[in-house]
Amino acid sequence: MEQIRILVVDDAFENIKVIVSIYEKFFPKYELLQTTDPKYALEIAKNKIPNLIITDWNMPNISGIELIKRFKDSPELKDIPIIMASGVMISNDDLKTALDAGAVDFIRKPVDATELIARTNATLRMDSYYKELLEHRNRELTENAITLVQNQESKQKLLRTLKLLGNKVHKTPHIAENLVKELYTNLEQEIEEDNWTRFDISFSRVHANFFKKLIELHPNISPSELKTCALIRLSMPIKEVAAALNQSPDSIKTQRHRIRKKLNLEKGSLETYLAGL
Repeated sequence: MEQIRILVVDDAFENIKVIVSIYEKFFPKYELLQTTDPKYALEIAKNKIPNLIITDWNMPNISGIELIKRFKDSPELKDIPIIMASGVMISNDDLKTALDAGAVDFIRKPVDATELIARTNATLRMDSYYKELLEHRNRELTENAITLVQNQESKQKLLRTLKLLGNKVHKTPHIAENLVKELYTNLEQEIEEDNWTRFDISFSRVHANFFKKLIELHPNISPSELKTCALIRLSMPIKEVAAALNQSPDSIKTQRHRIRKKLNLEKGSLETYLAGL
């Protein structure tokens, strides 16, 4: 589990002490970073990368608003959520100013423990959700980019083969016939592999260690049997497994029997065993 770090910035040490004591009571495992000089806040953050920053508004030399802007100008720190704390600037207009600068929330001083914990939990949950969503989108973009490259390569290969086929069709019909058969076989194989790749990516997101555990426990299992096991893990009936793998139901029944032997399952359900991995 990730170590949660919180950076508290306030020119009054007594204010820091109050906030730190609250966190130590409710979240004793959190790592608490602190400074009374906002000039050092960025340096501390770059060294430790906190999950959350609590900053005072009224501070000498660098105000809380200015500090937020400096964080937002830093590529490596701009996504850290910041909560503004103030006992003076507490009007609705002040709240808007803090949010416009880049703060995600606002807490009034003197700091109330219940409010601080509630706002901290809400901010950390939202930040975690945002990061997961961003990671998911980045994965999708990467997958789409890979698929695009693969599709482009396949299309270029198809075009070259068709051009060659056009040159051969009249001069050497037997060669053209062989090219057509080869082209059909290759396209059929590429479609099957592409469909499985997409399924494999989606399956691995939900059942991250399934294939790893299965191979570790049964290293003699074949790649085609791994595919069948994945579909059985989803409780798909034999007919659907056969259709997905472009095989006959009888061949899947035979493969199930072979898989049971490799998994040493004399008794018990194959589905139940695979579900437990």
